[in-house]
Amino acid sequence: MTLRVLVVTPWFPNDPTDATGNFVRDSVEALRDAGVALSVLVTRPWTPRIFASLHSDWDRPPLRREKFDPMLNLEVAHYPSLPRGYWSEAHGPLFRVGTRGSIRRIARRLAPQLVHAHTESVGCGVMPVAKLLRLPVVVTLHGINTQRRMLDTDFKRRRLRRGLRDAARVVLVGEPLRAHFRALAGHDDHFRVVPNGFSVPEQSSAHAPLESSATLRWISVSNLHEGKGVDLTLSALAALNRAGLADWSYDVIGDGAERASVERLADSLGLADKVTFRGRLPHDETMRSVGNADAFVLPSYREAFGVAYLEAMALGLLAIGVEGQGPAAFIGSKNTGLLVRPNDVESLSAAMKFVYCNRDEARQIAMAGQRHVRAEFTWRRHAEKLMAVYEETIDAQ
Repeated sequence: MTLRVLVVTPWFPNDPTDATGNFVRDSVEALRDAGVALSVLVTRPWTPRIFASLHSDWDRPPLRREKFDPMLNLEVAHYPSLPRGYWSEAHGPLFRVGTRGSIRRIARRLAPQLVHAHTESVGCGVMPVAKLLRLPVVVTLHGINTQRRMLDTDFKRRRLRRGLRDAARVVLVGEPLRAHFRALAGHDDHFRVVPNGFSVPEQSSAHAPLESSATLRWISVSNLHEGKGVDLTLSALAALNRAGLADWSYDVIGDGAERASVERLADSLGLADKVTFRGRLPHDETMRSVGNADAFVLPSYREAFGVAYLEAMALGLLAIGVEGQGPAAFIGSKNTGLLVRPNDVESLSAAMKFVYCNRDEARQIAMAGQRHVRAEFTWRRHAEKLMAVYEETIDAQ
């Protein structure tokens, strides 16, 4: 029997060339390829166009539906909103007013067996109309919203708790999210972990990684935010230098609020001539740079999943992540990669020293990691796991 699913999401690229929200697009396209009948409702906040000149958050380009596969049955629903979480108590009622007509219309046409909502706010928003239509709701949580306005009152916390409890299933993209949302929901017996997938890079590594006689080329790809661990990596590389292990280079791809701080740290540690901050690059250029490296290091201690690690591992790089964080789902330490203790320069330095001094063993670990992620963490495998959650949800009704 063909599964029929209405996907409701605030995140979707406006154009096929737009990178924003591509992980949702990749997910629904993988479901389409697996034979799921879909309709995707993209929810967009609306403000009068004249406001676009007042704040960049109000300048919202349209979604170009005609440029996407018609089998996704893309629709857009707008609801009144203010940016950046202001007046968030009114978000739920305004969201329902703006989206319920579209949900009902799609339900009449598609006769979905369930609604799949991306993000906690959309999950809470669609719950009332889904109940009226007697449709179970699956909610995917992609991370922890750190905006204080989202949970700064009892009303908001109760609303989220009710939404999580009313969901038939709550899908987490990574196990590290469980404790946070279990505390909000009060229980987690209906939680399921379904990692996002990744698109296997078409190119292969541009060289043989981890050659024993070559300069060891480290690379990180990340938004430069607090908790990503680039500062820890710089401190660990300084420790390698002090130990006389100085034949290395380090490229950092990405940008963000912490960039100036980590650049100053590199200077203060005397590493400026060996570290290159390349800023944010297009994805294909990023992948070429990763393919020229030997090892991917990102000791992020706030990582729900970690697609950048998967892409690097798929190209044959050894990857270093953090215990208990998202990459632990696919990195087994000294099996498919290396894991270090969170926020621990000494642990990271030891792992990087191991790679530097044991290239042959590190290469074998990297090859095992490459085989593992190419077999188990593609978007096709993501769709298979998500369909199993759908079927479980339907069978439980």
